[in-house]
Amino acid sequence: QSPSSLSTKEEDPYVTVLACWTNQEEAESESSNEEEDTGVGPAPTVSEQSVDKNPGSHPVTPRVTFNQSEPLIPARPAPPPPNKKTKPVKQRTPRAATIRVSRKKGGSGGSAPQSAVVRASWLDVWKGFRYSVLWVTLDGQLMSLRKKRSDQFSEVLFHVSSITNVKPQDKGRFSVYFRKKRYDFMAHSNEVQEGWVASLLATRGLQSPAPSELHGQLTIKDARSRTYAAVWGHDLWIYTNKETFQLGIASFSVPLNLATVKPIGKHSFALLTPYKTFNLSVDSSKDLSLWLESLTSTIHSAVSCSQVALRLWENPYNKVCGDCGAANPEWASVNLLLVICDSCAVQHRVLDSNLSKVRSLRMDNKAWTEPLIQLFVTYGNWLANQVWAPAVPAVEQLHPESTEEQRSTFIQNKYSRGRYRRIHALASSRFMMNQRLYQVVVTDNVEETMSLICSGAKVSSSDPQRHSPILLAEKANQALQIELLRLNEYTEVPPHQPQSANRKLDSTPSDQEDEELHGKLEEDRFFFSLENESAACDVLDLREVLSVFLKDGPAHQFELVTLNDHLICDADNREALQTHLVHILKVILPGGVSYAEVGGASAVSKVCIVDVGGTSNQSDAWVLLWEDGVSIHPIKRHSQQVLNFDLSMLSHQEIGLCEDIITLVTAERSITLRFEEHQCCETWFKHLQKALVNQDSACNRPPGANQSPACLGLHSVIDAGIKGSVSPAIERCISHIMTYGESVQSD
Repeated sequence: QSPSSLSTKEEDPYVTVLACWTNQEEAESESSNEEEDTGVGPAPTVSEQSVDKNPGSHPVTPRVTFNQSEPLIPARPAPPPPNKKTKPVKQRTPRAATIRVSRKKGGSGGSAPQSAVVRASWLDVWKGFRYSVLWVTLDGQLMSLRKKRSDQFSEVLFHVSSITNVKPQDKGRFSVYFRKKRYDFMAHSNEVQEGWVASLLATRGLQSPAPSELHGQLTIKDARSRTYAAVWGHDLWIYTNKETFQLGIASFSVPLNLATVKPIGKHSFALLTPYKTFNLSVDSSKDLSLWLESLTSTIHSAVSCSQVALRLWENPYNKVCGDCGAANPEWASVNLLLVICDSCAVQHRVLDSNLSKVRSLRMDNKAWTEPLIQLFVTYGNWLANQVWAPAVPAVEQLHPESTEEQRSTFIQNKYSRGRYRRIHALASSRFMMNQRLYQVVVTDNVEETMSLICSGAKVSSSDPQRHSPILLAEKANQALQIELLRLNEYTEVPPHQPQSANRKLDSTPSDQEDEELHGKLEEDRFFFSLENESAACDVLDLREVLSVFLKDGPAHQFELVTLNDHLICDADNREALQTHLVHILKVILPGGVSYAEVGGASAVSKVCIVDVGGTSNQSDAWVLLWEDGVSIHPIKRHSQQVLNFDLSMLSHQEIGLCEDIITLVTAERSITLRFEEHQCCETWFKHLQKALVNQDSACNRPPGANQSPACLGLHSVIDAGIKGSVSPAIERCISHIMTYGESVQSD
């Protein structure tokens, strides 16, 4: 597989794994790959018997080998001749910013843990001529580089014993050497750089891990990528090739205590994890037997648990804590269908007992009825987090290594305050929710029952003349519904409040000072730096964006809204504004949205849509406001259709700020849009009102006033009555040209 630029989006970032950073020796300068030995041993590697003796020959595919009695550590490279001249380190410079960004100081939130040998921050990274911005963490032994904080798999991973030298440079730069390879890093400040250099130097002399028990070549079938793999402890490490294995530089590791392995073909097997399934193949039946035997043994040795835990872990989502992601959790909140670890169980016990009922997977055997086990195996953590935490900002996510204070704050926010909760579409009316619960419990729709209960619907009936939901479920013979209802008969969840109210306790003061940053876009990330052409100080995952709004006024500005940040982006001209808008919207919107639709919208927001005229079912969608119309694009396009209607079709529109909802009424239907953020709702409605006023003004404007010949031609098409017979995409093109003229071209 040939290398490709980091700016090119990979089909599978967990499989291709930094293809652009591999096999680059021929293309890189000699100074990028050579380094004198400094006395620190490299990571354990293959034994000398398995290393190719003829470096000039084509590499021979190594056989799978088990550990022998001799250590798998090659001899250190000889030091360079005394008179050898070392080429000066070439200075690296980040790409220039393309737009100005303003936000409240500290708006992104979240400080990473720092200590003598523990560190985490965004760093600009170079490997040879390849450049990217990565989230880099050091836990005292392992250093990992990820594209996003929330990524489960790294781009680069190595044990610190593989490092042969660390050299500080000027202007926040430092270099890390691995015998023949070098990575160059740049921090956004000298203080951050000094912290990294000090932490890396503090790990010098750390003992290498025990030799690998099994290593050899594997093929990742999904990407048709030939890789090298090794079992280290309870993890399967994936390397780009045999050489990176010898250097100790892996791409990522798969924790085997979270995995299940099974054969799927003559020479193939699948490694299933809560995050991804890896389909792997080997060269022979003998190699397959060796890998299956070793992986199965490692998995069994990593997992010691009860039969209840084993059954619950059949659902991959249940193999990690539903709150922090720790491996092999052995506790559960049975009424919330949530499997949790020891540390999170302690915090759940602090919650009201009517909110979370904690039970052990090992000791509370009587609590685990067959219907309850089936609920966890079928739904479990997946459903619990679909309701309580469908979208948590990366900087607020809990991790296995989080402190007790961080764990307490997160769990209180998640359950006691419902900060991240996705409420049911009928949450604004307790009566309507209770009525809906009576309808749902006689079906097998456990997901909606869970959503209703966690939004405040009452299981216990206050009407003595009416059957309770439990009795209705019993008559309908719905065993899973009965179990879920009994567990939640007296559950008390936090009352529904607008999302903005949920965040008031954590919001920054309104008079907090703004900070001016420089921004640049790359794929699905937005980099921020303190100065132009300086290292990134923060990175926004564009998929966390909730709304995009064009700003009024002569300046070329637009606003980005996330759960915990508001950013004003200021471009130099209209063309630059459109370029950035189109890039962002193409990332966040569902596939299939046309360029004309992306480029012509003035207000775009993620919403929960409820078609009141039809059903109470809720679905996620993106709503786009145009100069003369509205389009609603469901995220699950295969099951729902795109809605388009002109503003002239609206007979009524209203905003409910207390619920963060907007209702649009046409002759055919009434649609309610629930926004995830208060300001998004208010700003979108203001844009709608302005569009309606502009449409009324346009109707009273003389034909052809202040319009280009192209727009006049389009008006003549519309006035001729053809508009109703063309597709919505053509109408969007017409609207786009009439709004922005002909200067902006499609890419």
